[in-house]
Amino acid sequence: MYRIAGIDVHKKKLAVVVTDVEVHGEYQFERCWFGANPEQLRLLSQWLAEHQVEEVVMESTALYWKPVWGALERYWQPICQKRESAFDEREQETESSQTGLRRRGESPVISCPSLHLI
Repeated sequence: MYRIAGIDVHKKKLAVVVTDVEVHGEYQFERCWFGANPEQLRLLSQWLAEHQVEEVVMESTALYWKPVWGALERYWQPICQKRESAFDEREQETESSQTGLRRRGESPVISCPSLHLI
């Protein structure tokens, strides 16, 4: 079993989906909405842990991902990969930020300036 969560980050709410990517046949998705305030981010972290999520990826317009990242990086470790894009760095930051975290202890931290972390 290898469970991954995808989070679509909006200004005031988060759309979250979790699935096991090692399952044979069709994927089964579990979906949930969370607010973007600190209490809801704490509940999100608990929900992801209860669902045994090993990797988290995020998509966000603007910089709404930052508080989510801050709440989750206590439990998941950043893994970095540069984003392939025709946009320059400034446009990447304003157009879309994609971030990801892997559960602590799974692999070492890799650091880079890109906003696309998996």
